[in-house]
Amino acid sequence: VLGALGIDQTEDLYPVPDSFPKVPVVLNRDFSASLIDKILAAKRPLIIHGPGGIGKTVVMQSLEKIFSENNETILFDGFGGGLWRAPSDHRHLAKRSLLHIINSLAAKNLCDLLLPSTDDETILRTAIRRLSQAVTTLRETNPQKNIVLLLDAIDHAGMRSNSENTASFAKELLKELDINPIDGIVIVASCRTERKKEAYDQIDYPDFQIPIFSDNEIRQLVRARSIQLNSSEEAILISKSGGNPRCIDMMLKNNALLNTPSVEGNEELLNALLEERFKQAIQHAKEKGSFTPEGESFIASLRLLPPPVPMDELAKIFEVPFQSIQSFVSDLYPLIEATQHGLIFRDEPTETLAKKYAEKNFRETDQFIQGLKEQQSTSVYCARALPNLLIEFDRADDLIELAFSDVFPD
Repeated sequence: VLGALGIDQTEDLYPVPDSFPKVPVVLNRDFSASLIDKILAAKRPLIIHGPGGIGKTVVMQSLEKIFSENNETILFDGFGGGLWRAPSDHRHLAKRSLLHIINSLAAKNLCDLLLPSTDDETILRTAIRRLSQAVTTLRETNPQKNIVLLLDAIDHAGMRSNSENTASFAKELLKELDINPIDGIVIVASCRTERKKEAYDQIDYPDFQIPIFSDNEIRQLVRARSIQLNSSEEAILISKSGGNPRCIDMMLKNNALLNTPSVEGNEELLNALLEERFKQAIQHAKEKGSFTPEGESFIASLRLLPPPVPMDELAKIFEVPFQSIQSFVSDLYPLIEATQHGLIFRDEPTETLAKKYAEKNFRETDQFIQGLKEQQSTSVYCARALPNLLIEFDRADDLIELAFSDVFPD
């Protein structure tokens, strides 16, 4: 049947699977009940936002679990383990993500399948009809049930669409359901507070800013993870973490941070903790007599290259043995994960820090781009990576030169 429809494999119907990192302990936050009430009362798309590391994704996962008890829910992963930047991913486009979302509902026998199309406007119109169909089907058995769409990290869709001058599916879907709401469709999206414009053009949707962990929630988390802290260490954790869940997690995983008077780093605390984690990996590599790159240049290279980044290509760029890259990266897990296809960021704050490194070190970025140019005749990966990198850094002259170049990989 799929062959007759021109579909090669079932993955074509579900092109953007989620890649959420596992969270060992999920607390029922103090605000959960009031947030649920606000979502149901809003009657419009609702935006959940907060700074990096505040736990937006975990909150969205918690909402999926809560709403799934009495409704049908779809949780969309806008970060995709860093794959949102991959040239072949395109999860910012309606023809990829709306296709995936609607067909996830079709798999629950709630609506007809949505077939792949190259026209985003057609996909959006058809998706809206499928959502109406799904609600009608669902409410035949229980008139009180809703379909809850949870769109996590939609700021990445906005950033990718801005860089490519395309339309973000999330922006368009939010606008459509705000102007023409469908009774029984509840939609919630999340983004960083500082990226509201990229995420949804700062339209006045109702919103909810995730609060930091209270002192009591921090104590609950420590107990839930069966970690023994004395009263002094607990006080330092509460004071130093600022209630940021990501910071709390990193400090609990590294007790030495609890006993350090100050964490080095001139950025916000989370960036300082990530920098500290990276320094530890470099120190470990030095002790083994292995590959010891300049911290910022290596992590910036992972942000400059499209994911997943093959380790053999990194080995060529840094002119070191493959095994050295492999060993060094293993010390950075789970911030950076080695998959069978290459390296990806498993942690959104780590990717954001890497982007800051790349933007800050313009000279090194120039050298990196030059290195990719020199490998155009030998590396298919570098040949694919260079155009998007030139677009991202507004290198119009280099793009024109590349367009007329006759250098291709052998």
